Amino acid sequence: LIDIQKSVILDDQDSDKFMTLGYLRSIYLDQVEKGLKDLNKAIDMNPGNSLAYLLRGNVNRLMAEKSKAKFFSAADYKESELQKIIQFNNASINDFSKSIEYYKNDFNTYYKRLFPFGYLHYSYGSRGSVYYNLGADYKEFRGIRNKELSKKFLNLSLSDFDLLIEYAPTIDEVENLKNPSKEFEVDFVKLTGHTWKGDTYSWLNKFATACKNWRK
Repeated sequence: LIDIQKSVILDDQDSDKFMTLGYLRSIYLDQVEKGLKDLNKAIDMNPGNSLAYLLRGNVNRLMAEKSKAKFFSAADYKESELQKIIQFNNASINDFSKSIEYYKNDFNTYYKRLFPFGYLHYSYGSRGSVYYNLGADYKEFRGIRNKELSKKFLNLSLSDFDLLIEYAPTIDEVENLKNPSKEFEVDFVKLTGHTWKGDTYSWLNKFATACKNWRK
């Protein structure tokens, strides 16, 4: 982190440096406000920075999960916490969508150890996970139950999980990686996409289809 901060001081016009600093602050140091400020600056400097949108989307999703934990642990539902959940979820969906819109295969080689198969599948899977969580929440929790919204978000998640499967590597391709980064996430593979589709179909009460995906 110190090296990144020094690098930003030496060159304060590099969008990727602010992106990296913002993500490290948000995820690893729990300095979310400072981190989001850096990520916002990275995107302001380069509105087409696809990876910055992906990383900011992850931070917004994390904030939605924290607000959700507060909301459902309280004895009485607080409208303010509900609005935070909606706000952060919408922000993360918008960020993941922008990441997909601006995605290019020839992104900065510095980040290719983190994303040796690219990160388009990661963006689809991340957005699909937000849709899935919204669909499940609108179905399960009293106070916000809404059958139509639940079905809408679950179906949106299925579309994204299909695209995750299309672009993601296989587990064999991941296991055959030479010298992968310690930070490389192995969750976003084709097999995971089928598992998540199975979970989604189970929420839609389509259990036969769910089982077919789980078996894959």
